[in-house]
Amino acid sequence: MMIELNNPIISFNEWNSIYKKVRSKEIPCQNFGYGIKVSSDVLSVKPDLPLKPYFFFLVSNRKRKEFPIHIDGIPGEQGASLNWALMGCDERSPTEFYECTKDIIWKDLDKSFFLENIEDAVLTHKNIMYDNHAYLFRSNLLHRGYSNADSTRVVVKWELEYNEWSTACTEFRNRNYI
Repeated sequence: MMIELNNPIISFNEWNSIYKKVRSKEIPCQNFGYGIKVSSDVLSVKPDLPLKPYFFFLVSNRKRKEFPIHIDGIPGEQGASLNWALMGCDERSPTEFYECTKDIIWKDLDKSFFLENIEDAVLTHKNIMYDNHAYLFRSNLLHRGYSNADSTRVVVKWELEYNEWSTACTEFRNRNYI
């Protein structure tokens, strides 16, 4: 589940500039699972939100066409993140959400938690992110992201310190972000 923000909080020009600097190694970063982890110190704007001190560029492409079924963060923790769709996000690159019909078996792969018993996953709904749109993202739900075959998909994910989705939604409504 995701809700589009009324205001991106951080401009897409800034995100794109940072992404280019990360890719050209002008900004220190760390490959981390399916993402590139970057310190939030590089941002010119510091939102007044309970955000972790780092964010990720999630990159998928022709070789890595999907992020298999997973949750963001550690099972049982963290309920929300902010996601900015930078490029390659459209109807051809959906995010699908799932429920598991049996007990979840986790596979810790590349410092990320993936669903091992994928045969027990049932698709519940799809959402589409669009380039240059920002979203409040319910990250503790099982989900899978796809990249369309023609382009690289880049999404910025910045985890919030909220452990409850409802708290994140209330706070974002109170701030007129959603």
